[in-house]
Amino acid sequence: MPLETLQKMMGKEGQVTGFLVHSASPDPKFINELRQRIEKTISGVAATPARDHVQSDTQIRLAKAMAWTTAAVALVLGSVGMLNTMLMSIFERTREIGILRAVGWRRRRVLQLVLGEALVIALMGTALGMLLAMAGLRAITSAPTARGFINPNLPPEVLLIALAMGIGLSLLGGLYPAVRAASLEPTEALRYE
Repeated sequence: MPLETLQKMMGKEGQVTGFLVHSASPDPKFINELRQRIEKTISGVAATPARDHVQSDTQIRLAKAMAWTTAAVALVLGSVGMLNTMLMSIFERTREIGILRAVGWRRRRVLQLVLGEALVIALMGTALGMLLAMAGLRAITSAPTARGFINPNLPPEVLLIALAMGIGLSLLGGLYPAVRAASLEPTEALRYE
């Protein structure tokens, strides 16, 4: 990113507030020695490891808090959305479930049917969400002002966590409708209009 653009974004026009120095080794001892050499060479400069800078910078901490809050709201909304979707599915298919129970389906099998549907929806939604996230990251990092700040590559661990959370929350949202469907008595369900 051009220095002028960064200064304008940070509200520090005409000022240099920091430089990024990449260490040749990730060894903490080497980084500490490098930090001391920089501070001895250039008077009035404080060399701070990136981890310490990130933990002490209020803007970065605020951005992290906002990201976590947004993620939490999205997770709650996703679970409620799945709960609503599955409840409407059960509501619309009450007679079908009654027929299945009348021909001998056990409660456990109905429970597995509904949770299986929730799992399929979860897998499709999570996969689509991951694809959209990767495409969005690529689009954001194509802008010159974002290049260097955002890594467009999602680590496999992040994708696995997203998959696990998507499946877990969808199954959680589908649990109540599944139990409700399994507890329907065939005679009540068949009378339902």
